Amino acid sequence: MDMGNLDTFRIKGIVLRRTAVKDADAMVSCIGEDGCFSFYGRGVKKLTSKNGAALSELSYSDFLLIKSKNGVYALKEAAPIESYIKEGDLSAIAVENFLCELISHIFNEDETEGKFLYPYLKKALEAIKEGFEPFTAGIICFAKALIELGLGLEVDSCVRCKGKKGIVGLSLFDGGFVCADCLVEEDVKLDPYLLKIIRYVFRCGLDDLSRVSFKKEDLLPLYDLLATHLENATNFKPRSLELLRQL
Repeated sequence: MDMGNLDTFRIKGIVLRRTAVKDADAMVSCIGEDGCFSFYGRGVKKLTSKNGAALSELSYSDFLLIKSKNGVYALKEAAPIESYIKEGDLSAIAVENFLCELISHIFNEDETEGKFLYPYLKKALEAIKEGFEPFTAGIICFAKALIELGLGLEVDSCVRCKGKKGIVGLSLFDGGFVCADCLVEEDVKLDPYLLKIIRYVFRCGLDDLSRVSFKKEDLLPLYDLLATHLENATNFKPRSLELLRQL
């Protein structure tokens, strides 16, 4: 197709966020197999927009984009494939909104960031829609996002002495488990069961994502811990975390 100074290409992805630019236009942030990307959507906020359904948050869609010589991406057309919104489930919606906010803020859309996380996110959203416990799926994706950022926790041994016995807590400063001999006042002492959950969410593979579920009451303190770890490193703390605490 001859577009003069323009190139067109197709790409599939999950819509994370729409940011208003003008009354009817928006920047659309997505994540796909090659990482995070964004594009300009002209008129997509109009009720009559033919692309509206494909650009709803948490829609998995096929996009035809135009790229100009100066590197600006714009939407030509879009077709919805699947929506991952689970209507009527407040916990699922809250976790999904948390993941959208988290991913759209922490990854650079000009590179391939988010490529490692994408299959976990897609599988988590599919599992949530099918009835899997949303807080478990959410914290696994949170852990995988931290790993991709280079903020993964050492969960196989004490981060200080490298010993594997007597693990009793977590050091956010050093980024991993600590044993009783290395525990200091600034560390967080945790119940053994919570330590097992932390190890699982950082170590589990894609095929393990929906095999084990945990109680929301056990996971909420861990969301806070991981959010503090993220904030310490990046100065970003998801606002949607507050909604998770209220459920």
